Amino acid sequence: ATARRMIAFIDTSASQNKQALNYSLAELANINKTLGTDIWVVQVDTKVVQIDRLDQKTLENFSFKGRGGTSFAPAYQWLHDNGFNDENSVAVYFTDGYGDDGFERYGYHNMYWILTDADPKEASPLSTSSEGKLLYLRADEKYNHYLLNQLKRGASS
Repeated sequence: ATARRMIAFIDTSASQNKQALNYSLAELANINKTLGTDIWVVQVDTKVVQIDRLDQKTLENFSFKGRGGTSFAPAYQWLHDNGFNDENSVAVYFTDGYGDDGFERYGYHNMYWILTDADPKEASPLSTSSEGKLLYLRADEKYNHYLLNQLKRGASS
């Protein structure tokens, strides 16, 4: 089976933890090399504001676009419009969790929600259902390795 495409959505609205995010993107780039899949980085606030293919150059020049409010709907719309589904892709969404709910998911369930600031010991701030795919981003290597192994399994299955 060919590895699925991987899409990383980034909520650019929040005061995101840039250091942790850069670390995660670098790790995603490593997964990308290991699996030989393309990873698309899609920045979203209330609309899709920037789309890049993830590589060394993207990482070196990475900057946040947008900085408006937060809506998760445009990410699902983008997946749908570009022909991505549960069979051909796996997606991650880096967000602080504060967004909307009740939007159309177009049958897409392969979304891993990665909370950038939340404490795993507290109630999740995610404003919509994670469908059980909820991970916490801590700038902590062990945690990140766990997170990336989950994703690697998702991307290669």
